[in-house]
Amino acid sequence: MKSFYLSILLAFMYAISIANAYSQRVYANTQEDSHTFLLADVFDPDYAIDADISNFSRLQVNVGLIGSIGTATQNLQFTGVLKPASTAPLMIRFRYAGAVLGLSNAFRLQRTNGGLDQTVGQAYTGSTLLGLLGLDEAEDTGEFTVPVPATGTPSDGVEIRLSALLGVGPSAEVFYAFFITPPIIEFPTVAVCETQDALISISNFQPGYTYRVYDALTDGNLIQSGTTNVLSIPEEDLTPGTYYLEAVEGGTAFTSSRTAFDIVIYPKPGYPEIDLNVNEN
Repeated sequence: MKSFYLSILLAFMYAISIANAYSQRVYANTQEDSHTFLLADVFDPDYAIDADISNFSRLQVNVGLIGSIGTATQNLQFTGVLKPASTAPLMIRFRYAGAVLGLSNAFRLQRTNGGLDQTVGQAYTGSTLLGLLGLDEAEDTGEFTVPVPATGTPSDGVEIRLSALLGVGPSAEVFYAFFITPPIIEFPTVAVCETQDALISISNFQPGYTYRVYDALTDGNLIQSGTTNVLSIPEEDLTPGTYYLEAVEGGTAFTSSRTAFDIVIYPKPGYPEIDLNVNEN
């Protein structure tokens, strides 16, 4: 009996730890799918957007025949209050099997804006897909959680499309898609005096995330990073101007879009001039 209650307790503690670790994720909540009649199918499509992140939808294309054009497509979209910025990576988790991934156009991954087939930005397939997945060579199976890079233009979803090849019927299981909520900075303008460090207070801080300051909205130079709700930027690293803060999920490369804030530096007041004449009455 004790072991039973211990198991329940451990399971509860694990669930809490997972919730904390993923607490800044926003999951896709709407899906659309399509498939070629008789040649392909999408099974359990709502599993890719439900609350259980362990189950999945399944895209299946039958073995390609001469002249066949079977396709299966699923789009996962963010339609809630929080939506991804145009600079936010969108992460998608999927498992793939069938055609050799990266050596064909049987698998395509792309961002969307407005729903199914409303693709924007680069389509990842073939060698570009291998680069996105960080693979050195093609594989015929695998499970991945991959960030689809921002396009710089509005997008609110990500889409997987499978196509038939001659003699090959690919399949994919789609678990979920998400983005990371960007940091909210308590004071968007931070005023400091010369020789003082700048303190950046994060209103929506969550444990398990690293917060990084850059000097550009995308790319740029890393200025400072930390894992507390207040970041301190040393005065020797400061110049007046606009900086950008992002959140990074612990143990991953999953980042949020960046939040801008300004630093204003005031010169220290000089010493007062005091003229003392001891001969005066």
